[in-house]
Formats: sequence, structure tokens, C-alpha cells
Amino acid sequence: MAGRPKILLVGWDAAELSLIMPLIDAGEMPHLERLMNHGAIGKLNTIQPLFAPLLWNSVVTGQRPQKHGVLASSEPNPNGKGARPISSESRRCCALWNILSAENIRVHALGWPATQPAEQINGVMISDVFNKATAPLETAWPLPNDAVFPEAMTDDFAELRFHPAEFSLEQLSPFIPKIDMVSSDPLVSALAHRLAECSTTQFAATYAMEMEPWDFAAVYFDALDPICRDFLEFAPPQLPHVSSERFELFRNVVPETYRLYDQMLGKLVELAGNEAIVIVCSAHGYYAGDKRPVLREGEHAAGAISHRPNGFAVIRGAGVRADEWFFGGDILGLAPTILHLFGLPLGADMEGRPWVQAFEKFPAKIDMVDSWETRCGKISPAQKRPELIDEEARAAQQEIDYNLGVCYLMSNNPKEALPLLEQMVRAQPHRTSPVLNLISCHQALGNTVEARRLMEERAALPDGGMSEREGKRSKFVPQWDLMRGMLDLQEGKFESALAHFERAHAAQPQLPGMHLQLGRVYAGLRRRDDAHRAFARALEIDPDNAEAHFGLSILQYRRRDFQNAADHSMQAAGLSPGIARAHLILGLALAHLGEDESAQVALRNALQRDGSFILAHRALILLYRKNPAHAALVDLHRRAANELRQRRARGRK
Repeated sequence: MAGRPKILLVGWDAAELSLIMPLIDAGEMPHLERLMNHGAIGKLNTIQPLFAPLLWNSVVTGQRPQKHGVLASSEPNPNGKGARPISSESRRCCALWNILSAENIRVHALGWPATQPAEQINGVMISDVFNKATAPLETAWPLPNDAVFPEAMTDDFAELRFHPAEFSLEQLSPFIPKIDMVSSDPLVSALAHRLAECSTTQFAATYAMEMEPWDFAAVYFDALDPICRDFLEFAPPQLPHVSSERFELFRNVVPETYRLYDQMLGKLVELAGNEAIVIVCSAHGYYAGDKRPVLREGEHAAGAISHRPNGFAVIRGAGVRADEWFFGGDILGLAPTILHLFGLPLGADMEGRPWVQAFEKFPAKIDMVDSWETRCGKISPAQKRPELIDEEARAAQQEIDYNLGVCYLMSNNPKEALPLLEQMVRAQPHRTSPVLNLISCHQALGNTVEARRLMEERAALPDGGMSEREGKRSKFVPQWDLMRGMLDLQEGKFESALAHFERAHAAQPQLPGMHLQLGRVYAGLRRRDDAHRAFARALEIDPDNAEAHFGLSILQYRRRDFQNAADHSMQAAGLSPGIARAHLILGLALAHLGEDESAQVALRNALQRDGSFILAHRALILLYRKNPAHAALVDLHRRAANELRQRRARGRK
């Protein structure tokens, strides 16, 4: 790309495509629609746990939380007494604004999680505490220290803040048309706070973009997540537990929030200019419409049960594919994509890779440096853990350690996860999620006896040992039946697993994971029609479920329906490139279809991800045999297959 680009990154926490597309179709989000029509749209794999500070620091670093170090919402104070909000000093690696600043690129960063105190960058930074109302409107409304950089602009930005008490009922009426009937409802106050915060961020962003030069601007809005948590149950279609009165009062809040977001986006894009590259990104979504978890007895499905573990990105600009979908991206790839757009090398230690599929052309060779950490001047080495003096400090550190354990577990490193999860279970034995994660960790390590002992010990307690809050949640997530079924499935006890999964399904039929487990156990019982229906139902609930596509690809391959097997395995590999067996099934299916070159690519991809596939080596031998020029490759794969067979034979002795 000639010259230095201008790039606008807009982060919409918890934005959900299934809520956006009907508004796009109705012409009610014209600014995002315009970006989609002239740019590429991709569904992004995310990382676990789905917690904003962890996710959004991964977005701007290209690193997992265990590397960047932002692992919770609070941390112990350095003196070991009490806790403080997680800070910019907690991040242990470079964010985009650090890297670009080191390269003399002008950057603005506004509202990003864990950015207090504001960092000294080559531009403007507004921290994540800037938009929070800290006192009533009629009193002095102090701006926290170090919330603005450069400090000389603090007074200018302080004047741009919008207090929730400044909203009139008339201004809130587009969200709640009959607001005079519920003006004292706590939900109305909560809505006003969230709208004030995103308005404050918007005012600060537009001011910074208009008044100060910039090449890269990153603006983060977090109102959608709490607004969906509070109001998505009132969105159409009406859920059984929601009264008609509450439905009519609050049904418009979520769609109106999206309309507001689109209006704010339109102004930011206008300020960026027609030539700017614009990226709108979400790190996870929400199950919406008839895909929302079924509720009973008025319970509110908040948090993880309602979160959909897929984000999305829209990217528009020179060299980007127009009005097309791209696949295989993840949130770790955003930072490397932006570095490439600026013509900068990628860090070899970054886990993310650019979204090459979003571009018309992408160089076959990407420039790399060993690491940006020594070049950007932001390295924050892991702080020495303070001696924890009081309970608040200990609780904050426990949460950090626990989330680190979950990150290890979810990134297929159960060995590192185990002591951290055990520590949390010892410290807080009343909490169910740590116990469930510890059981999953033992399961991943093959410690099924210990996993089952823990599960049965806990399940034998009244209400499974759950607190009252967790007990309420378990009414729509039958934890122990799910876990028992998964352990039975791992041990090949299909009939017993099926009984547990069917009970869990009866309690909560709307979770795609429930149907995945049913599909797997039906497949184990060779009830292939039932397995097909279960995987298909998982896709009805969540069309982006890579595991469901993979399950269907296996079934179709066994039926010798190679075209559908290839289609589903390609979907699985595109949505989650790390599923090595999806590439294997894709290669085998394409080979049966006579698409030899594509089959070779898929089989090589499978072996890159997992070199233990003897079947992939055998298939490549048959494919390469067709061309005498590939004799060396035939010999290479024959030797690899023989070595694997011998290794397995030794392992059986």
C-alpha cells in the first residue's frame, strides 16, 4: 500500500450479528451496512473465558491472556492491602498503540479496557475510567487522576463527559416509549448510566479525531454487554416467563442501542474519511431471538450461559475484498492484521496471524521480527507478587490465578491449569464453576478416576454444593448430568452417557453444546440418524458451531456422501482452523471427489496441525503416486507412516 494508511478500529463489546442483520435488512443501521457492502465480513473465533478485559487486551496485543497478563477486573494493591481495578501497568506486553508509537505513528486510544492510568503514547489516550460517573451531578464530578494523556488536555476532555442524570425522559423515550410508567425502575437508571458512558466515549473520540492528528484510532464501546444482560430477555420474540407488560415496555431497548451505535459509527467514519481503513470488531456475541436459553420461574439468564462464543469483524479499505465473507479468522489476528496494513513486521512471538482471507492479495512471505517487546518500550515484566495482607487482596489474587488456570485449560494446556484450579477449589470450595473446570482438567489429562471422584463427591452434597445463586442458575444448566455424561462418553459408556445427556437436554434444550454431546453419544451408539439430527439442531441454534459441522462431516463421510462431508469439514476448518481432523476429513473427501490438488493441500494442513495422522500419510501416498515426479514425496510419507506405526506398536507393548 502506497503511503501510510489511516486506520480506524471500533470495538463493540458483545455485539451480535444475528441481532444486527435484521436491522441491516430493515435499513436501520445504514452506516454499518455501507461498510459491509464495500468491505469484508468475518466471523471470528474467540478465546475463553469470555471476559472483556482479557478478550480486548488480546485483540490489541495478538496474545492470549496468559501472555499479556490482564486476567481479572481487579488486582491486589502493591502493598498487599486491599485491591484496585486492573490497570494498564498489569499488561505485560505491547499493545498496538505502544508498537505504533515506537514507529512514530500518531495514535489515539479511547476507552479500551485496562488502560488506567493512561499511557504516554504518540497521541491521545483516554482511559477506561474516564466515562464513569463517580458522583452525583449536583456535586463536583471529579475526573480520576491520570485518565487523560497528554495531561495538558485533561480539562478539555473533562468538559466532554456526559452524566446519566443529564438524560431527560424524552431523550430516553426512543429506548422505552412509555418511560413515564417506569421512570423509577432500576433498569431505567442502569440504562441511563450505560448510555451516558458510551456517549462520553463518543464525545471524547470525535474531539480527539477532530483536534489532534492521527494515523490510527482505536475506540471501544462497552454498553452493549450490560444492556443485553439487562434487556435482551425482553426483546422479540416474547419469552414465556416475560409478562406482556414488561415485554411492551422494554422490547425496544436492545435494537435502539444498536441504532445508536450505528449513528455513532457513522460520525467516526465521517471523521476518518473515505480513504481510511475501517474495522468494526466484536469479541463475542449473545444468543438472541429463539436461540436464547430457556428460562424458568422468572430466572434471568445472565453471563456465560447467554454469551455466544463467536465474534465478528467488518473491514473496509483499499485491498480488502468487497461485499464478501472471510473465514478462519480469530480475535488474536486483529493486531497482526493492523501491523501488516501499516507495513510493519509481525512479532514472531505473537500467537495471532493476519486475516489474509479478507484481502484481494496478500504476500506469500510476511516480514517478521523476533518480538516487538524490546522495540516498543512498553514491556511490563511480571510484577513480584506482594505479600497479601487482607482478605480483599487475597480474593483478587485468587481470581487472577483462577482465570489464568481457565485460560490454560481452554488453550489445551491442562498441565499448567491443574495447580491453579486446585488452588481455587481449596480456597473457595462453595463455588461450582472452579470444581467443574477442575473436573474438566482432570478429564483432559486422562485422570478419569480423580475426575469422577470429585464429581460424585460434590454432586452428593445438597444442591450439588452450590450456593443459592448458583443453584438458581443450575435450574437451566444441569451441571452434574452434563459432566457425568461427558465422563461416561470419554470412557465409552455410551448408554449411560446418553441417559445423562437426555436428562440435561430435557432441562435445557436451547444450548448448542447439549446437542453436540447428544450427537457424539448417538454416533458412538451407531445411531447415525439421531446423531445427524442432534448435530443439525446444534447448527440451527448456532450456525457458527465448528464442532457441529465437524460431527456432520464425519457422518456424511461414513455414508460416502463425500460432497456434503467436504462441505461440512470445510465449514468446520474455516470456523475453527485448529480442528486438525476437520482438515483430514476434508482432504479424504476431496480425494474421493477427484479433486487431487485441493485434497493434498487439506491433508498437508491436517499434518501441520497433528503429525500423527497415519491416514493422512497413506492418502498422500496414493495421491502422489499418480505423478512419477512426486516419487520423493511418496517415499517421505511412506517412511513417516511406517515410523508412526512402529511407535504405536511400541506403545502397545
